[in-house]
Amino acid sequence: MEEIRAEESGYNGNEDMAGRYRRYVRRMCSCLGWALTAGLVISTGIGLIFSYFGLDYVPAPVVTLIGYGAAAPAYFMLLSRVPASVPEKKKMRLRKFIMFYVLAQGLGYVCSILGNLINAAVAAATGHDMFQMNPVNSMLMDLDWIMILYITVLGPVIEEYIFRGFLLNRLRPFGEKAAILFSALAFGLFHGNLTQALYAAAIGLVLGYAAVKTARMRYNCLLHILINSGSTLLALNLNGSLIRQLIISVATLFAMGAFIIASIVILCVNARRVKLAPGEWPAGVAYRDFASAMYVNPGMMCFMILNVILIGLYLFL
Repeated sequence: MEEIRAEESGYNGNEDMAGRYRRYVRRMCSCLGWALTAGLVISTGIGLIFSYFGLDYVPAPVVTLIGYGAAAPAYFMLLSRVPASVPEKKKMRLRKFIMFYVLAQGLGYVCSILGNLINAAVAAATGHDMFQMNPVNSMLMDLDWIMILYITVLGPVIEEYIFRGFLLNRLRPFGEKAAILFSALAFGLFHGNLTQALYAAAIGLVLGYAAVKTARMRYNCLLHILINSGSTLLALNLNGSLIRQLIISVATLFAMGAFIIASIVILCVNARRVKLAPGEWPAGVAYRDFASAMYVNPGMMCFMILNVILIGLYLFL
């Protein structure tokens, strides 16, 4: 960014400056894309190594944490090439915290239903097992204290710092809108299967907005923990008699409907109040001048293609 500003006087028109800034954005976002790709490839590779050598006795959450640890050096090395902003920290009132939670749950349910409908259509057309299309199903069927701890606490905290902390703060100079959209897309794709990708991208939009408005990770971590804890608590209570399962299932459907309706109301009431700060752009440059460059670059294209392949594998294999 400083390089762009320093050379701004050397250009004779806004079009030249827009082109220069677009190339800068493409280079920075490509670095972010390579960081995400490195994290994906290394963490996935660790999982494949454990599977190849038959180390099934190692709990899945432990394997995932080892993968994150192995990927961290490459991730942070590539991430360090992109300057991070240091935003002002603000407090969040309880009313807004509850609003963000309801909104995330409601939008997440809508996208989860959409993902399951697509999975059902693919399963009907191919004969594949719909249950296997979302690895979370297997995780929730095999809950022990390690898995519960990972799903409800460790996973949310790690993901928030990766996507709404380290990543989002490097996107802030491109504007809050750009930062929210980019981090939500990356968060969704990183999950590697369709249902989770749609669900995670939806809640990623809400969590991203909360992050840019408060810059306090404790709010994001707590929101994410509550969201994940809900599905875990539901899975734990689905055991027992058929009547018990029926009652919980019906109650869950009513709760999902209530969250969806409430999220729609929240969006309708607050849509015009949403204000997203512009980025630190050179004079004469607008978001539309560089928006595509954030995604159409080698690093992000590689990250997106790899995740599309993973999604395809879950759907069709």
